[in-house]
Amino acid sequence: MIIKNKTSKILNELKPMTPMNLYMTQVNNCMDTIRSNSNKRSYIPNQFGGLAGQRAVLQDIATIQTVSFDVE
Repeated sequence: MIIKNKTSKILNELKPMTPMNLYMTQVNNCMDTIRSNSNKRSYIPNQFGGLAGQRAVLQDIATIQTVSFDVE
């Protein structure tokens, strides 16, 4: 797929899910939601399935892959 708009970005990242990284991801989701609402853009935060999903991620010492994109 070729993206012709030079302001578009696609970022792929692997993150180990430690308690600190989980907390920082949640804080980042809150801040990104506020930023996107002020710019009238849609934003879907990372979903961990509530408390049960967060507990499972931390107990399994999981690594998650995040794909972020911004298309103008």
